[in-house]
Amino acid sequence: MRWLLLIAAVVLSTTVRATTLPAGTVPALVSESGQLTAGQTHWVGLHLRLQPGWHTYWRNAGASGAPAQIDWALPPSWIVGSTRWPTPEAKVFAGLNVFGYESEVLLMAPIQVPWDYQGASVTVSADANWLTCRDICVPESATLSLTLGPDGIGQPRLFAQTRAALPASEPLDAVWDARGRLAVSLPAGIPSGSRWQLFPYSNDVIAAADFAPVAAVGQRAVFSASPGDVRPRALVVHQASGQSWPLAVSAGAVQPAQSPWLQMLLFALVGGVLLNLMPCVFPILSIKALGLAQSAGLSRSERLTKGLVFTLGVLVSFVVLAAGLLSLRQLGLEVGWGFQLQSPWFVGAMALVMLAVTAALAGVIELRGSWAGVGQGLTQSAGWRGDFFTGVLAVVVSSPCTAPLMGPAMGFALASGTGMTLATFVALGLGLALPMLLLHLSPALARALPRPGPWMLRFKQFLAFPMGLTGLWLVWILGRQIGVGFDFRWALGVVVVALIVWVWRIAEAPRLAVGLVLAALIWAGFGIQGALQPRLQWAPYSAQSLADHRAGGRTVLTNMTADWCISCLANEQLVFSHPSLAGLDVSWLKGDWTDYDPTITAYLDSYGRIGVPLYVVYRPAAMPQVLGQVLTLDGLTEALSAEP
Repeated sequence: MRWLLLIAAVVLSTTVRATTLPAGTVPALVSESGQLTAGQTHWVGLHLRLQPGWHTYWRNAGASGAPAQIDWALPPSWIVGSTRWPTPEAKVFAGLNVFGYESEVLLMAPIQVPWDYQGASVTVSADANWLTCRDICVPESATLSLTLGPDGIGQPRLFAQTRAALPASEPLDAVWDARGRLAVSLPAGIPSGSRWQLFPYSNDVIAAADFAPVAAVGQRAVFSASPGDVRPRALVVHQASGQSWPLAVSAGAVQPAQSPWLQMLLFALVGGVLLNLMPCVFPILSIKALGLAQSAGLSRSERLTKGLVFTLGVLVSFVVLAAGLLSLRQLGLEVGWGFQLQSPWFVGAMALVMLAVTAALAGVIELRGSWAGVGQGLTQSAGWRGDFFTGVLAVVVSSPCTAPLMGPAMGFALASGTGMTLATFVALGLGLALPMLLLHLSPALARALPRPGPWMLRFKQFLAFPMGLTGLWLVWILGRQIGVGFDFRWALGVVVVALIVWVWRIAEAPRLAVGLVLAALIWAGFGIQGALQPRLQWAPYSAQSLADHRAGGRTVLTNMTADWCISCLANEQLVFSHPSLAGLDVSWLKGDWTDYDPTITAYLDSYGRIGVPLYVVYRPAAMPQVLGQVLTLDGLTEALSAEP
C-alpha cells in the first residue's frame, strides 16, 4: 500500500526520488505552475501526505516534537526564499500541548527565476527531514527532486488552499504587560464570543504551548501567560473561519477582557449576601440581631440610623481594604483577598479580640472604657460607635471566607481599573450589609424576631462558643505561621466539653448533657475511623511539578488553599478526606498560601483569581477545568473521571 501511495504521488506531481520510505508520510516536491518566466517568482513546496493517525509539526512544535527542515539545491543564480508555514492545529500528544498538522501539509517557498533563464527544463532538489508521531515518533528523511520547465506539472489548487491558510499580510496590534497578559485588537466585524487560539512562532518558551483558547469580548482577545516568561512573537487564529493574522507586539498596560460590568457587580452583591452564612461571619451578625431584638423601643428613625451606620462601617472597611490591595499591588506586591491574614501580627491581634469578645459574651469579663462602644455594639446594639465597629468586625472576620460567585467578581475587580475595583468592593459590602440593613428598615422583619426575654442571655452565652472556637482557630493559624504547632482538634474538643458543661448547668437536664457527650464520643469515633482510612498523598505545587505530572499523561488536580481559609478547610474535611478519592489515578498537587507565596499568587492571577480556594483539573487531551469553590464528592469525582 505504501508503494502505491508513493507511485500515485509521483504520477500526480513530478518525478520524485525518495532515499527512505517514511513510516507515516508520503513526501513529494510540487510546483504551483508548470511554466517558468524569467525574472519572476515561482512557488514550490514540500508536500507531506500523512497516513491516518499520524501528525507532523509546525515551525514551533510546542512542548514536544521538531519542525521540518528543508535544504534546497538549485542551479547557480537561482534564489529560494523562506518557508511559508500554514496555520497549524493545537493538539495534545502524550499529555503535552503541541502545534502541527494531520492528513497533509504543504510547506511552500518562493524561487526567484533569473532574468537570463532561457526556457529550458530545470531540476530542483531538496534534502528534507521531518518528524512524524502517532503512538511513537519516527524521524523521517528523503532526498527529492522536481523538474520545472516546459513539461512541468503544476498544482495550483493545492497552493491556493495553503495560501488561504497563511497569516494575513497586515498584522494586528497586540500589547504584552508585565503580568503576562497579551491583549489583541481584533479586526472589525469579528463577532463577540468568537474563539481564538495563540500560536507563538518561537520555541524559546515551552509554557507558550499552554495558551488556552479564549473568547473575544468586543473587539479584543486577552491571553495570559506566566509572569516572567519571554514574550514571543505570535500568530492569532480565528478558529471559526480559519483566518489568521500575525501580531505587531509592543509593551504596555493591559486590562483583562471586560466581562459585562453589571454582571460582575451582581456577582459581588450576591457573594456579599452569601457571606452572611459563612461560619466566620454568622456569629457576629447573630449578636447584632440579638441587639436589634432588644431595641424594640427605638423609633423608626433611630432604627434606620443604626442600620445605616452599620452599613457605613461595612462599606468603609471594604473601601479601605480595596485601597490597601490596590496600593500594595502598585508597589509590585502580588497580594489578594485575605492578604492581612498572611501577617502573624494581624492574626495574633484578631485572636486576642475574638477571645476577649468570647469572655465578654460568656460573662467572664465586662468591657468598659474605650471598649464600651465595641462591646455594646456586639452585645446590646447601643450607640452608633458600636454599630459602626460591628460592621468593621464583620468585614475583618469575613476575610477567611470566600462565598460562591465571589471569586470571579473579586478577580475581575482587582484586574480592572481603580474605579471598577472600588465599585466591585462596594457592591460586595452592600451584599454583606443588606440582610441586617433590611432588618433595621422593615418593621415586619423586625417583628419576626423573637421577643426579648431570658432566652437572650442564654443565646448570648451560646454565641461565646463559636466565637471562642474562632479565637482558638486564629491561635492555631498563628502557631502554624510562627512554627509553634498544636493539634486544632484538641482545641475543638475543649470547646465541645465546655459547651456540654454549660448545657448541663443552664438546662438542668442531665439527659441532654449525656446525649451531647455520647454524640461527641460518636463524632470522635468517626474522626478516628476516618484517620485510619486511605488518605490523599498531596505533593507540593510548583510550575515544574505540574508540567512533569502532565507530561506523564496523568490527570492532575491543583488545590490552592490556606489554613485561614474556612471554605478550603470545609472542602478538605467534607470532600478530600473521602477514602474513595485515594483510589483514583490522579496526581494531587497542593499550594499552601497561608503565608505569602509569589508562585501561588501568580498561579491564582493566571486564572483571574485573587484568593483561595482555587481547584483546577488537568486531564490528558483536554483543556484545564476550573471547579467551583464549594465542592461535592460527586462533582469532583465526575470532573476527575470525565472523558476528554
